[in-house]
Amino acid sequence: MRRFTIMGFTAAELGFVLAALFIAVAITAIHERDASAAAAEELRENVVDVDSLQVAAMAARDTVGVLRDSATALRDSVAALVAKISTKVPQCWEKGESTSVIAELDVLGANRFRMNGAALSIEQVRQQLAPFIARGDSLGCRYIVRARPTTGIDAVQQSEAVWQLRRHFDVNDRPR
Repeated sequence: MRRFTIMGFTAAELGFVLAALFIAVAITAIHERDASAAAAEELRENVVDVDSLQVAAMAARDTVGVLRDSATALRDSVAALVAKISTKVPQCWEKGESTSVIAELDVLGANRFRMNGAALSIEQVRQQLAPFIARGDSLGCRYIVRARPTTGIDAVQQSEAVWQLRRHFDVNDRPR
């Protein structure tokens, strides 16, 4: 029997070579498919990471917005509290001085007082109590004086006298 050859190979040898070639191509394709699947999985993980980062960035933006709103609300609250702060000068006992009254004054008229038995004008009262006024000014406070109405003065005169004293002192004008 005569053998049929192609380029010096028999049909069986050529079949074997072709089969080996197909197997090599198939193995390479399988490896490439596995490599591309691994690369695709890695890309998917990166995409998931990017998506989670975008979600985190959006959450951070929302948090910043909430914090900005909270800061604005706090700033408004502080401004409201500052507006409500008393402008009254504190009493000197709040600064550590004595809580006792420094002078007992009887109101004789709108501009007349009696202190320690002597009738005095508001200027004379200020002169006698000048050390307390100076100490209060240095501490940023006011001492307490008691102003009692006397018989014969009306509420208007009492009120005017107390207002003159309030320029320099805290006045206790309640009856005992």
